[in-house]
Amino acid sequence: MHLMFVLALALQEASVAQEPSLPPDVPVKKHKKKKQQDPTQEPPGAARPTPEDLQRKPKREDYDPAFRVGMTLEYNDNIIRLDKRDLRAIDNGTNPDKFRIEQPEDWIYAPWVEADLAMGFFGDSGRAGLRATGYLYQVNSFASHGALAAFVKAKTYGLEYTYEPGIYRREYRDLDTGIYESAFYDDHLFEATMKVPVWEGVLFRPKAGLEIRDYDSPFRYRSSFAPFLSPRLAFPLMEQLQPFLQYDFEYNYALAVGVQPDTSYYQNGVEVGILSKLAKTVELEAKHRSEYRVSTTTQSAAVNPSHAGRTDLRSRIVAGATWKPVPGLSVEATYIHGVVDSNVPGKPDLSNEESNWRRNQYLLGFSYVF
Repeated sequence: MHLMFVLALALQEASVAQEPSLPPDVPVKKHKKKKQQDPTQEPPGAARPTPEDLQRKPKREDYDPAFRVGMTLEYNDNIIRLDKRDLRAIDNGTNPDKFRIEQPEDWIYAPWVEADLAMGFFGDSGRAGLRATGYLYQVNSFASHGALAAFVKAKTYGLEYTYEPGIYRREYRDLDTGIYESAFYDDHLFEATMKVPVWEGVLFRPKAGLEIRDYDSPFRYRSSFAPFLSPRLAFPLMEQLQPFLQYDFEYNYALAVGVQPDTSYYQNGVEVGILSKLAKTVELEAKHRSEYRVSTTTQSAAVNPSHAGRTDLRSRIVAGATWKPVPGLSVEATYIHGVVDSNVPGKPDLSNEESNWRRNQYLLGFSYVF
């Protein structure tokens, strides 16, 4: 029994001696756990976006496109501003060569369409767009024409250019033949406005521009450049009471030379008015303008009887109302009364220009924003 115990002990020690032992300086390798990859992170070696790629292309809603359509119906009782002498002549049928129009009054339909986009200009947000208008005369259809305008309207300033080709002025004598011919011209109007708060309750709104009238042959000498300046002070005391005061200056430089009639003049004017927003949907406006025009020609009355020494006292009254019954729809009604009293010390009987005239305009229009 003792011998069997000793034999078992010896076999156990031999098996332990056969197991290899690791040297003390060899580290034991530990297996690290694999990290789960974050699905939101880019995989190794993926291409990173460039700054150009990061610039997102603007979407349609960023530009916020808007479309407007409208129509204005106007009744004008003196479309070419005839004076009493000419009105009697056209009624009596005397001197028919002097008048191409069938009657001095007319109905004018003016449909228009406008499109604009939201844009940033010089650090100021605003809108830029185009507007096309047609002026369709119902009786004197030859006077119908169109107009195209491009504009930028920002919070603090505005820019606009209007091109209106083929405007009928009236019949004038051709200097070469002595025969009455129709005078048409293209009108180019450049306007720039700003809004500058002066102090609390007062807004300064200067306006400046240039109007170019480009007459067709044989009346090229009547073409002119007319820079103008119209600073305005507005006093928005409250929504129901917003009076304003405006000064107007214009200098019209005609291209006449030699014995061609010079139509140059300068003009000063003052306009006072009031704007009243009775409610969110109703707005009223009334204003009165007085102007004093002085002809600057140095020609004698024998050469230029229509303008030599001539002065005009001009006035205009405008009253209007705007109603917005539903969002996007606007209805406007306007009345304009214009009066010109002229002093022509030369030879008024030989004058080709209108002198003392009156005109009334009644306008009804609507517009809709899509």
